[in-house]
Amino acid sequence: MRRNHLCMLTQFLEHLVSEGSQDVHVSAAVKAFMTADLSHALIELLEKIVLQNSAFSGNFNLQNLLVLTAIKADPSRVMDYINRLDNFDGPAVGEVAVEAQLYEEYFAIFKKFNLNVQAVNILLDNLWTIDRAVEFAFQVEEDAVWSQVAKAQLR
Repeated sequence: MRRNHLCMLTQFLEHLVSEGSQDVHVSAAVKAFMTADLSHALIELLEKIVLQNSAFSGNFNLQNLLVLTAIKADPSRVMDYINRLDNFDGPAVGEVAVEAQLYEEYFAIFKKFNLNVQAVNILLDNLWTIDRAVEFAFQVEEDAVWSQVAKAQLR
């Protein structure tokens, strides 16, 4: 029975995405996956839609959904998604990552989106590594980043 539900939900979500349905419909289908405790199945489906060069590969909402679902259901996949995807809400996803204590992923997101002060603050405040923060400051050469590193060194 559970396998039947999974097939039906998968087909329904694929249909919604292929028809360009409104976000509210896709959101309802996603909630059905989550309610049925099918997060891993949702990740697999989203990977197929987003990562395999479909017409929806660059879809902002689907990329966000893939990363956010992985943060909650399978954190081991998150860094790969961060590295492979380019069209997701970095700051918002980063906030969810830090709530899940995925600090390396949080750093990677902010680095990817050139939010360098936030990135260095993760190194200093969450990963407690001044050496990496100094190295990062040399890479980006921004006064605001150096300021954060200097404050940390004085502490």
